[in-house]
Amino acid sequence: MSLRSSAIKLAVICEVICIAPAIADERDWSGFYAGAHVGYGWSRYKDQDSVDAKGLLGGLHGGYNWQFEKFVSGVEVDLNISDIKWSEQIANPPNDYNAKAVSKYFGSLRARLGYDLGPALIFGTVGGAWRRWEYDVAFTSTGKSFSGTSNGLGAVIGGGTEYKITDKLIGRISGSYYYFPSSKISFTSNNMNVSAASSSGLTESMFLLETGLSWKF
Repeated sequence: MSLRSSAIKLAVICEVICIAPAIADERDWSGFYAGAHVGYGWSRYKDQDSVDAKGLLGGLHGGYNWQFEKFVSGVEVDLNISDIKWSEQIANPPNDYNAKAVSKYFGSLRARLGYDLGPALIFGTVGGAWRRWEYDVAFTSTGKSFSGTSNGLGAVIGGGTEYKITDKLIGRISGSYYYFPSSKISFTSNNMNVSAASSSGLTESMFLLETGLSWKF
């Protein structure tokens, strides 16, 4: 074997050895990650009547993945603030009023299961969720007003895809469906006799589309 052919062979071996860890790392989803996301949501809540709401949202997420060959399992938590709201104005004295309801905060704790496609990961997710609605009603002609809150527990199911932009930076697109069964609205008032009032039977369904970035530690 000539000196030249030996040198070429050594160079090829060295290149394979040097590149292999990088390729392996591109396919390694295990470990901690954290990031931020933004999106848009549609919500319908129902008491005696049904009302539709929509708006923007943003939040933080974090979790941990375990990889078994091509399968990736994990757990993730997220917390969001949103402007998913419904509003109404009625001009009919003495019952003229301005009303607004906002899905102000919500979050979830979910299990995830995905399949590794190289730099991409497709996944499904399911878990428990919490949300807080805030209500405000002001009667224009009388100057009276009251507000309310509704906290509820429910469930969430969804899925999406992630893509490794670099070894550490991961992009994501996902969709999710939330359902909150019957919960209670508690009212407070500045100048009306409803300080101890409450209403039960409120249900809510919510669909979200989100995109975000994560950093793998």
